Amino acid sequence: MIKRIQTKRKHKIEIKRKTPQRLDSRKGSRATPGNKLSDDEKTRIANVLESPEFAESNPNQIVPRLADQGIYLGSESTMYRILRDLKMNKHRQSSLPAKRHSPDPLIANAPNQLWSWDITYLPSTVRGRFFYLYTDTAKRAA
Repeated sequence: MIKRIQTKRKHKIEIKRKTPQRLDSRKGSRATPGNKLSDDEKTRIANVLESPEFAESNPNQIVPRLADQGIYLGSESTMYRILRDLKMNKHRQSSLPAKRHSPDPLIANAPNQLWSWDITYLPSTVRGRFFYLYTDTAKRAA
């Protein structure tokens, strides 16, 4: 059943009968999960992550080492989450992180200094025949 409601400006609004009941039965704020870490547990994990024994290790290495000792503080993802919250999720080793280098450009100033090659499959009557091409790049650039 649809009710018709008239507003002051004489606009008609059609509302289904169950709409007010649905609006009244809306859920409030959600309860906190039962397995949420307490502040004490978070500080204990943070202390382990900052300890000299594990300072240069990532959670993928820390969790198994603690498990060998019979200690379980949380999962790897939990430790990564705590590292991210503490803004410590950077390079965790004493050595510098590896730098990425682009290859040096190859320059040919004269013939026979730099050669390039390519393998091409051209359709033909003979199956599986490949053609190899070796080219002097100095001749191509000129």
